[in-house]
Amino acid sequence: DTSARFAVRSRGPISKPSGQQKCPPALHCTSPSRTRRLRITDQGVDDLKPAAPNPEARFARAVFYLDRDASRAIRDFDLVADGDRLLVALSGGKDSTMLLQILAQRRAWRHGHYELQACHVRPPHQVACEETASPESGAETARHVERFLTAMCSRLDVPLHVVDSDPLPDQSEVTRPLSSCFLCARRRRKALVETAVGLGIRKVALGHHMNDVAETLLLNLLWQGRCEGMLPRRDMFAGRVTLIRPLIYIEERELARACRLGGFPSIRCSCAFADRSKREVAASILETVRRAGARGAAANALGVALKQARNRAVP
Repeated sequence: DTSARFAVRSRGPISKPSGQQKCPPALHCTSPSRTRRLRITDQGVDDLKPAAPNPEARFARAVFYLDRDASRAIRDFDLVADGDRLLVALSGGKDSTMLLQILAQRRAWRHGHYELQACHVRPPHQVACEETASPESGAETARHVERFLTAMCSRLDVPLHVVDSDPLPDQSEVTRPLSSCFLCARRRRKALVETAVGLGIRKVALGHHMNDVAETLLLNLLWQGRCEGMLPRRDMFAGRVTLIRPLIYIEERELARACRLGGFPSIRCSCAFADRSKREVAASILETVRRAGARGAAANALGVALKQARNRAVP
């Protein structure tokens, strides 16, 4: 057997194995900064470089690593137990989309004994857009989102509920200055909780991630003078409903990468105030300090928020 296996370095000729003929010039490696594996036989040369994984395999690997962090949060904060019924809040964005993917795959991989249902709440601004629908309006975006969510939930065998939220009040009717973002979020949360109570579900899973916690900490610190962030678990209405955040250990960029690998559509909020909200200002602050060298800014802010929550819990 005259076969031999050896590595070929970039920009250099193949080393001649002892006892064999000189390698032909065609075997010289010209690939920059890469090492190729070759096998030379009497019949010719075979490239042993492994084939690139297909998109499905890359997406499955991304979900696997995200599941590790989500499962760590579930264990650390006792978010999900056997026999639980979970209602996943689905907006159609990357965060809630990946949350449902992770929980569904986790149930299959780890043999989790919990029930999954999903709920999509039409935001007040999308409900208002339907009255003056145009091809580029928010109504068309809403229909596209609902079609995408319906197909995804059907593929994952997760029941989907689509409900409307209450319309936003006129600013003249509001007794104290409140932003449209706050009013919209409160109405969507109300519709979500009412749906969970109507279905007899006690746990609602939200897609907030590490960056959301850091941004909330900055919002409360800079605008309210309070050092407080999102909690991984929060009981509401005397424990009748519990909000859980399994993605609290995961950065936003990791979710965005997995969403791209899965081929999911890029859906942005159709609200006119989305790009001018205070949360966008907090996100830009985080991005600025990250580019300045504070790579762990979001993780540090998460640690502060969790520490403050533990201190408040101690009598």
